[in-house]
Amino acid sequence: MALALSAPYSSIAGLRTSLSVDAKKVLHDAYVAAHLSAATHAKGAKLPQEPDYVAELIRTGVVALASAWRPQFASLGLTLDILGVFIHQSPMVDFQNPPGTTVRCELGDLLLAVRFPGVAAPSGTAFLTQAKMSRATVSTMAGTDPDQHHLYSTWPDFELARTTHAAIAIGTAGGQGMLGEISRRGPKTTGVPVMNTWKTEDFLTLGSTVELEDALADLAAGVAGRSFSPFHGPRTPPPAGTPSANQEWDFLIDYLLSVTVSKAYTRSSIGVLGQPRGIVVTALSGGQVLRWQNDELAMGPAFAKLMPPLHDPLHAYWVGRATEVFSVLGGTGGQLPPNDDDDPFEDRGKGFGFILMTIR
Repeated sequence: MALALSAPYSSIAGLRTSLSVDAKKVLHDAYVAAHLSAATHAKGAKLPQEPDYVAELIRTGVVALASAWRPQFASLGLTLDILGVFIHQSPMVDFQNPPGTTVRCELGDLLLAVRFPGVAAPSGTAFLTQAKMSRATVSTMAGTDPDQHHLYSTWPDFELARTTHAAIAIGTAGGQGMLGEISRRGPKTTGVPVMNTWKTEDFLTLGSTVELEDALADLAAGVAGRSFSPFHGPRTPPPAGTPSANQEWDFLIDYLLSVTVSKAYTRSSIGVLGQPRGIVVTALSGGQVLRWQNDELAMGPAFAKLMPPLHDPLHAYWVGRATEVFSVLGGTGGQLPPNDDDDPFEDRGKGFGFILMTIR
């Protein structure tokens, strides 16, 4: 559902073509970077897998996208901040498929969201994506995991795995769950490719594909994804059976953003605070760039600025600065419900990331 945006936000739609062109270049460069990184670092020079593409999109794409888009938004008197986070785990959900049989699968690989502070609620849109590999051109849902397909096509009530967050009922609104297919064809040259590298398809509208760059441009204009109201209520699920599906969706998006970013800053299970265990990239409208990674993910070219070591006084400063930035961009600073058993992120062989744009 498109947002009802007033000027100058309503003028973003007029930038759609140029935003898409820029996003296509950014997506392809991140795609190339994933292949080059895999060839350099993976044993046997293997092709990248879905988490590699998502991670590289966040690591190399966030800053590039912000740099490419900022002048266009500035022409409308608007500023753009982008926060990207990738972690080495995936959010898992439990639901019935078929009735009476509980199954568990990933909720998604990538969350894309935009918010417009100061706009009357709902003031943001977002969509979840299941990233899958395609051996040739991107044109089919064949090969999609049956449980994931059932989740995205019917959206039954689900639970966030290993937590007390039960009976989440977000409904079957269009645009909230997308298949993101990535071509397995490695890049022949840098720059804009002849063939597309990413496509998206709504599970509720089979056969209708949209290039990911177009989806990103539409998201920035508030016309892609499902609308949500950031910071809806406490960070606990609304009582089962009473809330609207919109309230459930608001909670889910806020929860995923908040929990994912908190995971990027701490490893409390071994008593280490402020040690990133994923990729965090923040591109601010003022031109500053904060970015770092842990030692476990050796992909792509070295960062211009790495996170200072834990013992370095600047480490605490940058952690605090990044936390402050996230608070500005979309966090509430609240904690997980005290009675939660755990969090739903598991399986370090996979990964999850989000890109959150804030347009003011």
